[in-house]
Amino acid sequence: MTKMAKEEGITQITRVGKKGRKAGAITYAMDITLGDFVVIIDSDTRLFPDILLNTMGYFNDKDVAWVQTPQWFCDLTDGKEGI
Repeated sequence: MTKMAKEEGITQITRVGKKGRKAGAITYAMDITLGDFVVIIDSDTRLFPDILLNTMGYFNDKDVAWVQTPQWFCDLTDGKEGI
């Protein structure tokens, strides 16, 4: 991730310790950054390239503070190991 972030010109935020696990990491990042929007994804999530185009418009409604998208699990096997 560090190599990819550097190649893409993205600042990578890391913290010492694991207090609060994922929620603690999100809180830490939000405390040290400035911005109007946050996208939170898991490390195994594969986003569609147009994720922001399809979600940011909802925030034009002043009553919207949170947008969640559906999930699909496309890489699941049929449950038969070794096939």
